[in-house]
Amino acid sequence: MKPPTRSVVVHYRQGRFRVAFRAEQTAENECNYIGLKKDGMRVLVVQIAGFIARRITCRCFVGRRLAQGERLGRIVFGSRVETYLPKRVGLRVKIGQKTKAGLTVLGKI
Repeated sequence: MKPPTRSVVVHYRQGRFRVAFRAEQTAENECNYIGLKKDGMRVLVVQIAGFIARRITCRCFVGRRLAQGERLGRIVFGSRVETYLPKRVGLRVKIGQKTKAGLTVLGKI
């Protein structure tokens, strides 16, 4: 059995509620930053609240262990998630591709 991923950073930032599908307009939006670490590799997940729903939830806290495919939180209509992976990860998705939480493999080491 693989060791679980550990949540190392969780930071909430209050902000505005601009449309989330335009990256240039979301720099000031409400968001959660979730930093994950496993086997020395770090991943950053950013939940960005959008104009319509204005709602994001986060189930993570510092030190929490997460299993593969486990939900980090929830975003609703009009919101967005950004995932930042290390360069050594071979991407399995394309920019702009729609993904499904818990089903879509983003990359492979």
